Amino acid sequence: MLQIIDSFPEMEALCANQAFDMGHWERYIKGVLPELYQLCMDDMNRILATGKFTFEADYLPVLQLVFSHSERRKQTHELFVQLTRGLEGKITQLFGRCPDVNLVFYLGLCNAAGWVTTINQRTHILLGIEKIMELQWDNPGDFLGLLYHELGHAHHMQYGRFSCDMADARRKFLWQLFSEGVALCYEQMLMGSAEYYHKDKNGWKAWCDEHFEQIMQDFTLDLPTMAFDTQRWFGDWVSYQGRGDVGYYLGCRFVQHILKSLSFDQTIKLDIQGIEQFYADFLKTG
Repeated sequence: MLQIIDSFPEMEALCANQAFDMGHWERYIKGVLPELYQLCMDDMNRILATGKFTFEADYLPVLQLVFSHSERRKQTHELFVQLTRGLEGKITQLFGRCPDVNLVFYLGLCNAAGWVTTINQRTHILLGIEKIMELQWDNPGDFLGLLYHELGHAHHMQYGRFSCDMADARRKFLWQLFSEGVALCYEQMLMGSAEYYHKDKNGWKAWCDEHFEQIMQDFTLDLPTMAFDTQRWFGDWVSYQGRGDVGYYLGCRFVQHILKSLSFDQTIKLDIQGIEQFYADFLKTG
């Protein structure tokens, strides 16, 4: 079942000082879920270690946005409350079961708008208000798409084959392409449209559709040498030809291709060898 961990009251107390303070934030986050502190710090430090970003220039303004806009903060929380009401029933009606997860609404360190992880042997979906507000996903359509997407990852994790701990960069990022595609297709099923992408802003999908063949070729060429700090496909901090999140689009097209042959339940049980076979076919047929 879905269990809600809503830290908004504690968040409001944190924001009363009007300015972000790391010491105050540490006390807040450990009060929400003690394990979250180290998770958030490790994730932030991994990004800072690339040398491409600094806390003062890239993190602090995003965090301060939450502190400075009390009405948007409250409205974003109200959306969370509204959109999680009845959510378990809707998912169960469509898929026959709902992931067993904790949904956590919290203020992180720009870690992600949505993040699925395991804490104390239980799946948690972490929804970071600072990234939701920065990305302007604090509206019903985008927030709902985010919720569905992260629940898609949780569904894959609990009912399929999800982990892929591989040293081989090609396989690792091919798996990421696949897993993001699974989550996007799950999101589309709940939205009732195979054309739905909540990332579609300013002609993003139309551009991706037009450049699909080139996207597929360039991703394939990148695969053998891709690394966390050099890849240009996943995450709002990177871009491909000036557009972000293009890897999510390609992943969705890839999984849509697989779903022509397999059911959703069969698809999420694929191992890396099966994914490689389908990817080879995808490159031929598009």
